[in-house]
Amino acid sequence: MEESTNSSVIRDNNRQKRTREKVINLAMQVLAKNPTASLNEIAEAAEVGRATLFRYFKSRKQLIQELVVEADRKLEDATRPIIEKNLSARDTLEEFVKVLVPLGASFHFLNSEQLHSEGSGIEDLYRNQLVRLKVLSKRLRAEKVVATDIPLVWIAAVLDNLIYTAWVTVLDGDIAPNDAPGLVLFSFLNGFAHL
Repeated sequence: MEESTNSSVIRDNNRQKRTREKVINLAMQVLAKNPTASLNEIAEAAEVGRATLFRYFKSRKQLIQELVVEADRKLEDATRPIIEKNLSARDTLEEFVKVLVPLGASFHFLNSEQLHSEGSGIEDLYRNQLVRLKVLSKRLRAEKVVATDIPLVWIAAVLDNLIYTAWVTVLDGDIAPNDAPGLVLFSFLNGFAHL
């Protein structure tokens, strides 16, 4: 009997975890398209009742804070293995772009002014991302992958904006998801080539 109860609890926990993950992923998509979306709209997209949504998130602000935490976790999980490989700067750049561009649909919601004004922690997440890109930019310059007379802040900002542009154009259906990383790399590497 105890074994049956334990397996039932495990099934319930797994179902709750899947439901929560589904709500988080769909909330990112809904907020990317409509930053002012209500919890009702998010619940509808996730095909859960409002009561179920409130079981996991007591308020819109809490949901958004959880989305920021999830986005940060995804970023860290995507970039840490690349950094740990100790690749050349150029190879690191290529790997970063290959993993960051596909995450765009998940992160596009972070760029909303509406969400920035809600004190969700997005600014800290963005600063952390820029730090990663500045560290990479410094390596790119040191290894002469990019011109050495271009300011690091400019290199990082352009790379950040190219990745953002890839996200937007893929989300809008203007660029194929498989083409976007190559376009980012081509634009970045040719734009900063030694003249």
